[in-house]
Amino acid sequence: MNFPASPRVLSRRWAAAASVAMSFALNACGTPDRVPYTAQDLDGAGPVSAPSARFWADSPTAVQARAFSEVAPGADGRIDILALSGGGPDGAFGAGLLSGWTKTGERPVPEIVTGVSIGAVIAPIAFLGPRYDHMLAALSKAEADGFKLAVSPVSLAGVSGVFSARKVEAFVSQVVTEEVVEDIAAAHRDGRRLYVATANIDAQRMAIWDLGAIAASGSGNPREAIVEIIVAATSIPAAFPAQPIRTSSNGKELIELHVDGGTIAQIWIPDPVIVRNATGRSGSVWAVMNISLEPEFKLSSGRAADLSKQAIGSVFKSAAYSELTKAQARSAQAGYRFNLAYIRQGWPEAENVLSFDPAHMERVFEYAFEKTTSKQVWTRTIPPAYTSPLP
Repeated sequence: MNFPASPRVLSRRWAAAASVAMSFALNACGTPDRVPYTAQDLDGAGPVSAPSARFWADSPTAVQARAFSEVAPGADGRIDILALSGGGPDGAFGAGLLSGWTKTGERPVPEIVTGVSIGAVIAPIAFLGPRYDHMLAALSKAEADGFKLAVSPVSLAGVSGVFSARKVEAFVSQVVTEEVVEDIAAAHRDGRRLYVATANIDAQRMAIWDLGAIAASGSGNPREAIVEIIVAATSIPAAFPAQPIRTSSNGKELIELHVDGGTIAQIWIPDPVIVRNATGRSGSVWAVMNISLEPEFKLSSGRAADLSKQAIGSVFKSAAYSELTKAQARSAQAGYRFNLAYIRQGWPEAENVLSFDPAHMERVFEYAFEKTTSKQVWTRTIPPAYTSPLP
C-alpha cells in the first residue's frame, strides 16, 4: 500500500478517517444478548486479553497512580502529556496541527497520549510519532487497495448503514496493521502510554483504556480489541448505536455498552499532580481542542435544529472550559507547563459534528497546518468567557 504524505493530501483525506469509524458504528449488527451484571462486577472488569488495562477517569488517586507509576521519562528527563479532544470533522484541526508541528522540527515525543472521540482516532498516530504521519494520509484517502468511499453529511446522518461492514472492517484492518500494534506495544514496553476514552452507558462513567497494555498483552487478538475500542470511542449517542465491548471480571465475561467519551468530557487530561507523584517527574501538558472555546453569537431562528446546535455547543464549550481550567491549575501545582491549542474565532469550523465535508476538512487542516508552522497555534491562556464573575 502506498501512503502519500503531503499536507494537502492529508487534509483532503481526513474526512474518511472519521467517516470510517462512524460508519462502522452505523453498520453494527445489533447488540448481542447480555448476561446481567452489577456495578461491583464492572468495577473489577477489564479487557479480556489484558484485565488490568482499564480504569475509570474518576478512579481513586491510588488506582490512577498505579497506572502511571511505570511511565518512563523521556531523554530530557521529563514527562510530556498530549491530550486530543473530540470535535467530529474538526478533528482535521488536530491532524493539521500535528503535521505542522512535525514541519517545525519542534514536535516532542510525549510520554502519555490520550484521545476522546475523534481524538481517539488521531491518538495512536500521534503516539507513534512523525514517522507515522504518512498513516494520517492513508486514513484520510479512503482509496487504499481499491476501497473507495463517498461521503456526504446527509448519508452520514442516515439511519441505515452507509457502507458494508465487510468493506469497513477491511479498510480498518489495513490501517490498524500488525506492525502498528507491534510498534504501540514496543513503545508501551519502553514506558510510554496510550489511552483512549469511552463512556460506559450502564455506569455513566468514562472508561480509560490502555491501548499499549492491550497491544503488549500477547494474548487474544490485540488488533481486534484496539479497533473495537476506537470504534466505540467515536459512536455519538442517538446518532450511532452503542458498541458492545467484551470484558472479563473475576472469570465472568461481561458485554458492556460504550459510546463516545465526549458525552462525559470533551478531553481527558491525566491529573499532572498524580502523574508527578507517581513518577517523580514534571513536564508539559499539550491540550489540543478540536473545537472552539469562545461563545459565538448567532441570532437563532427558533427552529429545533438551530436551538439544539446552539445548546449543544454551549454545553461542550462550558464543559471544556471547566476541564481545561482544572488541568491548568493542577499543572501549575505539579510544576507542569500548560499549553493549549483550539479553534479560534474566525478560523474554519464545521456546522455540526456530522458534517464530514472533505472540502471543509481540507480547509481546516491547512489552516491548522499554517498556524502551527507560523507559531500561532499554541497559547497558555484559556478564553475567559465562561468564567463566573466574582460577587
